[in-house]
Amino acid sequence: MTKKLIHCPKCGKGSFISLNEKEEKRKVRKKDFDKMVEAMFKIPPPKNWKEREKR
Repeated sequence: MTKKLIHCPKCGKGSFISLNEKEEKRKVRKKDFDKMVEAMFKIPPPKNWKEREKR
C-alpha cells in the first residue's frame, strides 16, 4: 500500500488516499479522479478547465 496526497480543488485541504499496487499502475482517468475527489470532499467537480482555474 502506498499513500498519495490529493488536494481539494475548492478549499485546498489535503487528504491522503491509499492505493494498492494494481490501482497505482493503472492510470486514473481525470473523470474517475474527479469522482473520487467529489466523494472525498462532497463537492461537485468543475465542469470544465476554465471553472477550475477560477477557483
